[in-house]
Amino acid sequence: MEIMILFGSSVLVFGPGLLAAVIAWNKAYRPWFWLLAMGPIGLLWILMTPGLLQAATPEERERWETRTDWSGGILSGLTMLPMFALPLIGMLVFMSLRAPMPMRAPMQTAPMPVPMSQQSESPESLSQSGSTGKA
Repeated sequence: MEIMILFGSSVLVFGPGLLAAVIAWNKAYRPWFWLLAMGPIGLLWILMTPGLLQAATPEERERWETRTDWSGGILSGLTMLPMFALPLIGMLVFMSLRAPMPMRAPMQTAPMPVPMSQQSESPESLSQSGSTGKA
């Protein structure tokens, strides 16, 4: 099933793109801009543009050529964007799902503070006072 979808989408994009490139070549435009130009959309676009030989002046010819080649390049770029972005997004999602959960450290508690009055009477001083025989 996946192979049929891949084949169908390839024919849908590359078939009309190849035809659009041939038509662009016949109309004196640069065909490599139109090779991936969104399949049927690019084909319709290049079919509706006038040929460069119909331009009245060289300035008009240059303007038409620039505009049409940029249009084909932008359409091709929009076609290639999902081709590169979707696998990258899929890979990032897969890696985020496979990432292990970080280990949490056990909670550490600080010792209870001792009041200052009890700190002055250390166990050694208490044992010494008991040995002198004070009662």
